[in-house]
Parts: sequence; C-alpha cells; structure tokens
Amino acid sequence: MKKKWIILFAFATSFVVTAFKIADDIISRLGMQEQTARWHIVNNLVGRFSTGPMEPGMEVGQQSFQIPRARLLADIIKGDKAAAAKELCEYVKKYVSSEEFIIDYNKQKESAMPLTDKGMSLSGLERDREVIKKNIKNYPNDTKYVAEQQKLLDETEKRITALKEAAKKPFPGKEVWEKTYPADPGVIIKKRLQEYLQLVTTVDFNATLTAPDKYNVKKFTNPVYEKKSLKWKAIYRAGQEVNDAVTVFVKEWLKGDIIKK
Repeated sequence: MKKKWIILFAFATSFVVTAFKIADDIISRLGMQEQTARWHIVNNLVGRFSTGPMEPGMEVGQQSFQIPRARLLADIIKGDKAAAAKELCEYVKKYVSSEEFIIDYNKQKESAMPLTDKGMSLSGLERDREVIKKNIKNYPNDTKYVAEQQKLLDETEKRITALKEAAKKPFPGKEVWEKTYPADPGVIIKKRLQEYLQLVTTVDFNATLTAPDKYNVKKFTNPVYEKKSLKWKAIYRAGQEVNDAVTVFVKEWLKGDIIKK
C-alpha cells in the first residue's frame, strides 16, 4: 500500500504539473521539504534529472522519471485517497503558476544549456560570481585578498557576458535544449497533461500480479504489461479511484489557462 502511494505522488507531480505557502498543505503532511517537492515537479515535467549541461547529441523525447520519497506517507493513505490526489494536483497547479516556479524552471534551463566556457556552464559561472562577492564582503580589511578577488570577479563577469552573447547565436545542441526547455513552460505542461490523458486510457486496472519473488517483487502476469513504462505502471499502482479523480482535474485544467498570468 505504501509503495502504491509513493508512486501516486510521483505520478501526480510529474503529469499534473505571490508566495503560495499553506500552513497545513499536502507537502507538509507528506513529510517532504518544499524544495524537494518542487525539484521533482520541475524535473519530472521536463523529463531530465541531470544537473549539468545537456549533451549536444541528446534527442528530444529522451525523458527520465523519478519517484520521490514521502516520510509521512502512511498517515496520508489512511484517509480519502481521491481527495488527497486532488489536493496534490491543486498544489502542483498553484506552484506552476507561481513566481517560484518560473525562477526554478529558468535556473534549471540555464544549468542545462549545452554551451559552456572552458567546461563551465553559465549557472556555474554565476554561482562562482556570488561566492567571490561574498569573499570580498567578508574580508574587507585584507586589501591584497580583496584585490585578487576583485580581479577574479571582473574576469568571471566577462566570461558570463561572453557566454550570454554566444548563446544568442546557433551552437551544437541549442535546438534540442530549447525544445526541452521552451521559453513558455506552459507549452510543456500542457503536453504532459495531454500525454497523461492518453496514457491513462491504456491502463488495465484489473491486471493481475504474481506472488512476490524472493526479492519481494511482484510482476504482472501478462508479460506485455511487464514491459510497460514506469509511468504506465505508476498509474496502474495508484489505482482507478485515484486516477478517476486526477483525470477529472486534468480535463478541467486543460479547459482554462495552463499557467495563470
């Protein structure tokens, strides 16, 4: 049961994709940190969990999928599953319409840009810049050290400016990068919502499983189902009750603005 709801959480955060803090929100009750939840939402939405620049040869559609852990999941599953799923969907919808989401999304887009300067990504250079600024601020009386750091800061600023200018021109992997991280994230959110509606109709919620093997792993008795994707299996394990609620939510979401302005 616990495993099913871990998969439910991953499913909802990956497909259903101001401050909006709620004192007793679903993320808190799951025992998760806000930042962890947001990280999974953005990365499952994009389908990429690598933190560095994208490889130039990567193709569009090569998506990754990860299931997050929820420390207090056992407490949640004792209640109304459909209501909890809807609440989680509401959380994701609210997050993707927030300023925090745009900041998080753009940071990851920047980190993924294939174009680098001597192996350093744009985001990496910008992090270095902030560290240097702190060094200068923390040791104002060490004139020699400050001078060295200031020189390093000037060099880093030049590298950042040059990389940003280079990014405006064609470079290897740019097309795939821009398709993976579109300027309007609403495009990819809508795509994931539509993909979910298509996929959920293919899931056989009456499929049977084998008895646990020596590793306590159950498999589908139908070998065709066993070869299905992790997303397909996540929907199956969440159950029809949960997916009926999420399907209604997704259809309503698609009727209006994907990201509220």
